[in-house]
Amino acid sequence: MDKFTPENRYLVIKYALETNNVSKACKFFGISRTSYYKCYNRYQKMGIEGLEDIPRSKPKMPNKVPKYIEKIIIRLALKSPKDGPKRICYELQDMGIDVGETGIYNVLKRNDLNTASKRMDYTNRSEIKFNKKKRTDKIIRVSPFF
Repeated sequence: MDKFTPENRYLVIKYALETNNVSKACKFFGISRTSYYKCYNRYQKMGIEGLEDIPRSKPKMPNKVPKYIEKIIIRLALKSPKDGPKRICYELQDMGIDVGETGIYNVLKRNDLNTASKRMDYTNRSEIKFNKKKRTDKIIRVSPFF
């Protein structure tokens, strides 16, 4: 059996009920008995609709840091790039936000800011972009050729 489609699931169940031999039906169709019983139990509970494919949802991470706290962590990390997760953790505790060092490290790592040098580079790049804007503004105002 190439793919375990709803039609194939129905055929396996039908064959197993006709022969009264689940093991033989599973061998014939090339599936495990565990898979058969999962399908059979869903078929008993919900009928033909129970044999349809179940869409898998993305797993939910209950301990993941919320977005608004993540933004605060990034802002604190960029405000003082030499501070690590431990110092940021203390600052968050002063604000009344309870996030562990590991959670802070994971946020920094997700945003590629997990080392002091990366945070310094990021802040330096931001300053250069900001300074370039100011310089071009001055050039436009001073020089009549632009």
